[in-house]
Amino acid sequence: MNIYQNAANDAKEHDSHEFSERRLWAAVLLQALEDWNSGNMRHRKQAEEFFFDAPEDFARVCRGAGLAPSSVLTRLRRMKEAAPKRSALPFMRAA
Repeated sequence: MNIYQNAANDAKEHDSHEFSERRLWAAVLLQALEDWNSGNMRHRKQAEEFFFDAPEDFARVCRGAGLAPSSVLTRLRRMKEAAPKRSALPFMRAA
């Protein structure tokens, strides 16, 4: 192998590692989104806190996934506004 082939292989390995890392962070965001939309109140609350009350952690995860935190947050806010309001106690609905 010559120096150019070594450089090309190193670049492929670096790209593969970077791609895998982005996929991992994207999976973290997807899991938080699924938790936010779940029926489990504790999971919803934790996801909401992550999205809207932990700006440093949220931004770090977004950047790790290759996404702009402000763009993701804008979309999440739109989703929150458009979502039907959920009762804190769904089993206590009015008759």
